[in-house]
Amino acid sequence: MSNRLEKEDSPYLQQHKNNPVDWFPWGEEAFAKAEAENKAIFISIGYSSCHWCHVMEETVFENRECADILNESFVCIKVDREERPDIDKHYQEVHSLLNRRSGGWPTSIFCTPQNKPFFAGTYIPPESREGSIEGMGFIELTKLIGSKVSQNNEQLYKNATEIQDFLNKQEHPKEATVLSEDFRKNFILQVKNNYETKNGGFSTSPKFPQASTLSTLLVLDKLYDDKAAKAMLTHTLNSMKKGGIYDLVDGGFSRYSVDSEWKVPHFEKDAL
Repeated sequence: MSNRLEKEDSPYLQQHKNNPVDWFPWGEEAFAKAEAENKAIFISIGYSSCHWCHVMEETVFENRECADILNESFVCIKVDREERPDIDKHYQEVHSLLNRRSGGWPTSIFCTPQNKPFFAGTYIPPESREGSIEGMGFIELTKLIGSKVSQNNEQLYKNATEIQDFLNKQEHPKEATVLSEDFRKNFILQVKNNYETKNGGFSTSPKFPQASTLSTLLVLDKLYDDKAAKAMLTHTLNSMKKGGIYDLVDGGFSRYSVDSEWKVPHFEKDAL
């Protein structure tokens, strides 16, 4: 039996019309239902040629256990980023704010019944597994979120309100500040904890270049002649250039590698 996406024009939304998930297109009907029934909102953003969007459909949205949890505790909204780039842009900013790194597709956003975001991810596998970028698997994560929203968890709503207030500001205050020694030490310590010593980078698979981390390491090396920063930076960049993520014809790098060794690139080019 088809869901509500059957009536949509978008080829991407049409791809999901037979999912067991009770998808809504973006619109007031979905948001009104979520608030009236006090259900969390799950927003999934993708596009028709996105590899990991298809993987998440196969492993999560066509998974009966995942679909049952979503239908029971969430109002689920599917968005085609090519049809609604404005919505996609907003939630990419949400992802960057919450994760301190760029997002990607599929984009997975969890919001309160009042549509205030509090968690953002990309591809989330159905089961929790060691090395997953997002940590918790989709089944475990949605059970936890559904429970906290139904119980009106005070901390969750407080965090969501703070995030929404920050996003609503037209201009965030900016001011020069001294780069303290504590900041440098804490940053290097955190990067070392995430550093993958064999192949470089700061995750397993999929492996993103994490340009902001690399840029900060470059700055710290220039300012402080930091040997640890330089070693992690050069090893990562050299490993990236030797791998399939590097475009030998036109230069530059693909957006990320689907494996931990930088061998198999994703199809999109990055600005790095």
